[in-house]
Amino acid sequence: MTTLYYEQTGQGPDLVMLHGWGLHGGVFRRLMDRLSDSFCVTALDLPGHGRSPAQDQDVTLGHLADSTTKLMQKPAIWLGWSMGGLVAMKLAARHPEKVRALILVASTPKFVKGQEWQAGMESGTLGVFAKGLAEDYRATLTRFISLQSGAGSTSRELLRELKDLLFVHGEPDTKALAAGLELLRDTDLRLELNRITAPTLLIHGGRDRLTPAAASEFLKHSLPATSYALITEAGHAPFISHLETVETAIRKFVDEL
Repeated sequence: MTTLYYEQTGQGPDLVMLHGWGLHGGVFRRLMDRLSDSFCVTALDLPGHGRSPAQDQDVTLGHLADSTTKLMQKPAIWLGWSMGGLVAMKLAARHPEKVRALILVASTPKFVKGQEWQAGMESGTLGVFAKGLAEDYRATLTRFISLQSGAGSTSRELLRELKDLLFVHGEPDTKALAAGLELLRDTDLRLELNRITAPTLLIHGGRDRLTPAAASEFLKHSLPATSYALITEAGHAPFISHLETVETAIRKFVDEL
């Protein structure tokens, strides 16, 4: 059994969706609706986000992966977006028997720049958000959301949709938010990628300001049987800004499994 809140719709192969930092499974609502004719789609809220209670123990990526896998009794296709991509990769490395395939959207094995890793954000950026959580976490979450869009009318619509979704299911747990930022700051899965055996689809936006597309280029050469869809005009949430393109890429990938 799992204490995580989730919503499920449709019939067919199991497709589980894992959201990014500060949000909840509701961010996938339009994509769920589009895919429910062919898949049994499950979108869950990670601990301390949306309608899932926070975990009592310290939040680690391993704990998130383990608690998430309890949701499914048989192998599933796991879609991870942003921080959810970290959870999905960790899950695939630790529980390969639960993973039929991976779909990684705007994902990276390492969020922060470092030695021999330039495909990330400056560590100081996350430091600013960590400091802001203690002062005004609502404003901090809103600023973080603003980084997920670029310029132009499509990006303004994306930003508006993400802001509308932010607090629709109540207030996220501030300790869970702080723990999530620590995961983004400290996690480096590059040496674990060779433990992932599932076929993988990578979807990335060419205008992503949080996880550069170079991160997916790295994953493309590090994961088995990998397909790659670069959406040139998309930012960090292509499943919202370019919904039809993402849907088509997912259907094509699963058809070829």
